[in-house]
Order: sequence, then structure tokens, then C-alpha cells
Amino acid sequence: MRQAHRGDGSTRHAAAATLKRSAATLGILPGHRRCDQIGGDFAHCSLRTIRIGPGPLQRVLPVAPGRSTHPASRSVEVIYLCEREIGFDAVEIGFPSVLGCRAIVLVTNNGLFGYHLNGNLSLAKRTALVNFITTHLHGNGFRTLYAASAGAGLAADHNELRDIAAALGYTGSIYWASLPPGGSVYVHFQDIDHNTCAITSRAWNDAVDNVPGNKAAYVAGPDRAVANGGANANMFINASTAGLKAVYPTKL
Repeated sequence: MRQAHRGDGSTRHAAAATLKRSAATLGILPGHRRCDQIGGDFAHCSLRTIRIGPGPLQRVLPVAPGRSTHPASRSVEVIYLCEREIGFDAVEIGFPSVLGCRAIVLVTNNGLFGYHLNGNLSLAKRTALVNFITTHLHGNGFRTLYAASAGAGLAADHNELRDIAAALGYTGSIYWASLPPGGSVYVHFQDIDHNTCAITSRAWNDAVDNVPGNKAAYVAGPDRAVANGGANANMFINASTAGLKAVYPTKL
């Protein structure tokens, strides 16, 4: 089994990392339990809690401009980032249709910054990402940097992550998550204690996923920006979490 990691650089098996965390550490409330995240269905999971039995998750947040509710619970915010988009969410970020693109996530003390990078990382793209993070209300206390893409990535891909880290002044660990080959995938990053992430993916089905019901008119806001070019006409507001499977990153 490939080993999972902790933000302090030590390692343990993924099963132990997920199942042996204490309720106090994860902030699980009375009457709730942590769902099994080892290769299971994430359709009803949240960062903190899951209610035993019927009923939606209870972590309710105000929905800011440019963000959406979780498709499973309708009460938890999620931000979905298409190509060229940068965004922030305190709990989770979804990346529709990733193949050659890189789904990049920086974990901070307050949540997740994400960037759906397509093509090479130009100076202008890197500057846009760094400026978004460093001028954001929660752009401090960097913990862990991730990227996910098809396969193990090229040396140039890995170096782009190191360039981002250097521009941010981040000297911590960088991880690469190799996504299943053979087609585009949906990638989901779930914050764990504002320290690391659980990463899951599933096959992307354009005929099912890229439909009007999963989109809305693009809305700008403090938690969403475009790295280069104009904004898209629409943004994703839903993505099915059925069938998500765990992806275990490796340290670069």
C-alpha cells in the first residue's frame, strides 16, 4: 500500500492515517461519525462531521459570491475551478475535467487555495496565483502544497510547483498525486485540520457532468479569480461525488 503523509513529514499507512485519528482531533460532534475514506464513496462526507442515519450534513456556512453548495448536502460550500481559475475554500475544492492540466492546491491555516493550471506555468500565471494568495484574507500560514494530474508528471511539472513555492516563500513539503490515465477525471481535495488534504478522483463523463444543470452564470467574488484571459461565461456549481476513490500523493 502506498503510504499517506502528514504535514510534519512523517508517514503512516493511509488506513491508519484515516481511521485512527481521534474524534477530538477531527472535531467530530456528538452523534456523528467520520466516514470511511479508504477507496469508498465520498458522496456524503464532509471535513468535520457526518450524521448517522438520514439527514443532511449540519455544517452550515453562508454562500459567498462565486461559490456553491455541496451537491450532496446543500449546506456545505464547495468551489469548483475550471481551467485558468484560481479560488479559495475553507473546506474543499473540486476540479472538473482534469487530464493534462494540473489541479494545484495549497493548504493554509484557514483552508485551501486552488488553481486549475492549463498549459505551461508562465510568469504571468504564476504572478496571478501568488498575488491572489498573498492578498487574500486567508493567504497566510502555508502548510502543504499539492498537485494532481494524469500520471507521474514531468520534471518540468514538478519544477513549476517548486517555482510557485519559491515565489510564495514556502519551504515545506510538496506532493504529487498521480491520477488514473485514460481520460479526464474529476478531482476533489478535502481539507484535513488545515494541515493536509484527502484527495479523491473519478472518471469525468462530459455528457453527464458538463451539463447546464451543473452550471450557473459566472459570478466574480473575493474567493474566485481568473489567472489569464477573460472569465468564463459559466462556472460549475455541482459535481457528483459518487464513485470517488482515494488517490495517495507522493512527496517530490
